[in-house]
Amino acid sequence: MSLPRGQTLAASASNAPPLYLLREGTIVLRGRDGTVLEQVGPGGFVGEEVCLDRQPPPWNWVAQADCELLAFATADLRGIPVVLWKLLETHERRLRSIELINNVKAP
Repeated sequence: MSLPRGQTLAASASNAPPLYLLREGTIVLRGRDGTVLEQVGPGGFVGEEVCLDRQPPPWNWVAQADCELLAFATADLRGIPVVLWKLLETHERRLRSIELINNVKAP
């Protein structure tokens, strides 16, 4: 799948995307307020919350450059414990980043 520079991948409860593995390009995870949370490059992934049966994340994925993504159906990944562990670890790290940023912004 191609994702042109500037385009956003946004998760929603009714339109849950698969897990995306980035082959080329850069995707930035931005909080709902526009704060940059993380930059994901080739070999990184986004969309882990869908595999974990979580609510849509409090971030959007924005292509910083033209990207090539590989999409994996969540049903194919749920039966692989080591993959689920890595997805959970990454998701929790991303959530902690948001908490830290919000604590810094709080008066």
